[in-house]
Amino acid sequence: MYFNEFVNNKCKELNMSINDLAKKSGIPKSTLSKITAGINTNPTLSTVEAICSALGCILNDAVGYENNKKAPTSGEDKRKEKLLKNYDTMNETGKDLLTAQSDYMVSKQEFLKIC
Repeated sequence: MYFNEFVNNKCKELNMSINDLAKKSGIPKSTLSKITAGINTNPTLSTVEAICSALGCILNDAVGYENNKKAPTSGEDKRKEKLLKNYDTMNETGKDLLTAQSDYMVSKQEFLKIC
């Protein structure tokens, strides 16, 4: 799937207009119109990141790295993948809080696995 198709599909799924996306992403409507029409097929990374943030997704969702991912093989792998995906969607405050909580849990014997 091309990036413009991803953006169009995600906007449709979220019932979000180009105007809404422009306001939420900070990207000019004219730029978004060119991207969604497939005219601009090489937006900057910062533009793609802003669009992803506005659409509530991560960069990998938008650029189609699914072929490079291996399917999780265990419950532990699925938990790791979910934790990383959640982390990628957080703002800096959320990331700091999650890191602090993780540090706290690792410091407590009751949360450590026994090898």
